[in-house]
Amino acid sequence: MKSLVVKNKGVLKCCFNRLVFAIAKRYSGKSDGKAGAINQAGGAFKQMGAAKENQFFYKKERELIENLRQNMKEQLEFHEEEILKHQQAIERIKKKQRDM
Repeated sequence: MKSLVVKNKGVLKCCFNRLVFAIAKRYSGKSDGKAGAINQAGGAFKQMGAAKENQFFYKKERELIENLRQNMKEQLEFHEEEILKHQQAIERIKKKQRDM
C-alpha cells in the first residue's frame, strides 16, 4: 500500500503542474493579441477563435481540477485506512500489555 501514496503524490504533482501550465497558457495569449493566423486576420474569426480557445482551456482546467480532487480523495481514503490499521495495532499492543 505504500506505493499507492508515492504514486498519488506523483499524480497529484503532475496534475497540479498541468493545471498551472494550462492557466498560464490561457492567460499568456491575451497580452498581445497577435498569436496565430486567425488572430491576425481579425474580425469575427478572431473572436470565434478566441472563444473556442477559452472554451478549450476552461474544459481542460475543469478536467484537471476534477482529477486533482479525485486524487486527493483517494489519498484521504488511503490515510484513513492506515490510521485505522495503526489504531488496531495500538489496541492489540495495549491488550498484550494488560495480559502480561
